[in-house]
Amino acid sequence: MHYQISCFINGLARAIGFKSISSQFTLVFGLIAGVSIAVIVSLNMALILLSSTSETIDAAARQRMLSQRLAKEAFMVAQGLESSVSMQKTIDLVETTHRNLIQGNKSLSILAQDNQQVLVHLQRFNELWLGYKNAVFEYVDTKDSVTLANINRQSAAVLTAMNGVVPLVAKNMQDKITQYLNIAYWMAIATLVLALVTRLFAVHWLMSKIDILREQFRVAAKGDFSKKMDYDCSDNELSEIFINYNCMQS
Repeated sequence: MHYQISCFINGLARAIGFKSISSQFTLVFGLIAGVSIAVIVSLNMALILLSSTSETIDAAARQRMLSQRLAKEAFMVAQGLESSVSMQKTIDLVETTHRNLIQGNKSLSILAQDNQQVLVHLQRFNELWLGYKNAVFEYVDTKDSVTLANINRQSAAVLTAMNGVVPLVAKNMQDKITQYLNIAYWMAIATLVLALVTRLFAVHWLMSKIDILREQFRVAAKGDFSKKMDYDCSDNELSEIFINYNCMQS
């Protein structure tokens, strides 16, 4: 059974152009090296994602707190209890974080979101945020109670929108990590399969030919050159030995 499998492996390698034993081993070792590199790359990507997951989720979650803090700061500024500088800093931070979530920021370990569902929710948040920000500026200028009520409504809408973003970001990050780990897992299995294929080829097919050679040379060592060696292929290193031995009898 093992010999038949090893013959099939050899035949398959020969069918795709790897006829010599040296080229067949080069093929297998090249595949093992390629698969091993894929494992390393996949694990490295998973580690990068894992190290950036908390920062990315925290950035999304922080948007909720900042949007609610802005309403409080607007009220304090309108009452003359606080400078507008702090309010503007909050606005800038919200908008910078929003850009980071969409475009990514390596220095802050925030990964860009490429999931379409996440991007749709972020776009919805941005639309609500623009209206909310305008209402805040209007209230600071007019100190109108109607505008204040509008701020309260829009603040709740912005919070609800961002509440929908955070779990989606977390799921997107987890799905990516799982994807890379699955790739590494299957590539590791492929490495084991290639190692098994190499062993089957080397131990069964190759050793069977070497056993024939060993037995024939043992007989020849006693002076018996009457029997020719049979070979089933004519274009690899072992067949050359068979051919050369048979030529000695001519």
